Amino acid sequence: KEMIVTEGYLDVIMLHQAGFNSAVATLGTALTKEHLPLLRKGEPKIIMAYDGDKAGRNAALKASILLSSSGFSGGVVLFPQGLDPADMVKNGKTNELKDMFRHAKALVVFVLENLVANFDLRDPKNKEAALRECSEYLKTLSPLLQEEYKRVVASLLAISPSLVHVNSNATKKTNNNVNMVSHVDIWEQALVKTVIEYPQMTNEILDFIEPSFLQFHSHEFKLAISSQLEDPAIVAIIINDSVESFKNEEVLRAELSSFLLAHYNRELKKINTLISVSFEKKAFLIRQVRGKIAKLRRGELVGL
Repeated sequence: KEMIVTEGYLDVIMLHQAGFNSAVATLGTALTKEHLPLLRKGEPKIIMAYDGDKAGRNAALKASILLSSSGFSGGVVLFPQGLDPADMVKNGKTNELKDMFRHAKALVVFVLENLVANFDLRDPKNKEAALRECSEYLKTLSPLLQEEYKRVVASLLAISPSLVHVNSNATKKTNNNVNMVSHVDIWEQALVKTVIEYPQMTNEILDFIEPSFLQFHSHEFKLAISSQLEDPAIVAIIINDSVESFKNEEVLRAELSSFLLAHYNRELKKINTLISVSFEKKAFLIRQVRGKIAKLRRGELVGL
């Protein structure tokens, strides 16, 4: 349930040698939305372990915006004085590494602190601009997180929380200084593209998934299964070469298995927070979902 994302292969090798077996790397490239379907499998907590220089901090900021805006949880660890994870292992600082990973700075807090750091808060106009930028970022998060992190923004800017206005229904804007990320899920788009390019697979997909299962592209999924292929949202997926469909039944079933496991784990968390249903009903729902999770872990697909 945890993945450590580093910048290079040597970091991964050294971390694995030191017992950090969940370490992976993007191999010198920035973290992009194409990585998200891989990271999403199993819904792990993502720890970004980057160099503490300016380039590393900027890369960590962009990655944190991408991950938090896409619903991931996790944190950021920046290594000071030109060190990186490989150096820490080489210098015998394994226990210190464990502590750093354990106390990683939360993704959203890291983003907000870095956004605010771009402004001279002694100037009221700059403080107002910082508030505006933080509010735009908060709009990319879920309504609950927006409310929770309003207090963080207020604390960073030394203002009243009542001045932090976030409207989750407002149109998301892109700020020129920060690469804000809308809710785009490559896996869900790949499923939509599969329905479009291989309509013979549609019935099998609908045996296991309904539109409400998709967190970000349920509308496009509905359009695809009803063959409304001229809709602009569908055309955008069709012409997007970075989105590849699941080309055969074997690949499809493997992808569905991973997706459904993540979906039912989310459902289990939702059920545990329900307060409007009886204990008996909640217990029944929990048993039902746990049964599906158990089958999926055994490699069986579970229908609706």
